[in-house]
Amino acid sequence: MHGQPSALDIQMTLQGRLPGCEVSVAFEGDDRFALHILNGATGEAFSVPGLPLAEYGSRRRLAKLGKQIFEDMVLLKAGVPIGRIHRQGTAIASTSDPRVPPGSAPARQG
Repeated sequence: MHGQPSALDIQMTLQGRLPGCEVSVAFEGDDRFALHILNGATGEAFSVPGLPLAEYGSRRRLAKLGKQIFEDMVLLKAGVPIGRIHRQGTAIASTSDPRVPPGSAPARQG
């Protein structure tokens, strides 16, 4: 990987460092990207906004980011506030519908 990583590069590298987690990537207009991480085992959702794309042009740097995010997730679970990563709560239902934000309950029928 040379230059700026693609969303797939970021996603695959971070999922390798965050076992059991689904990672999605959103590019922001100012050469930054944001991450949404869903822990499949616990249902917890996390977001990491405003990451500078130019700083993560190698798999080594992305792997280091993954390690830092994992450590931050552990600290958040222990109640230690972390500035870079935000806990979004627990996903109540899993859905593949992109219009339904993680952590939203499905609409009740009847």
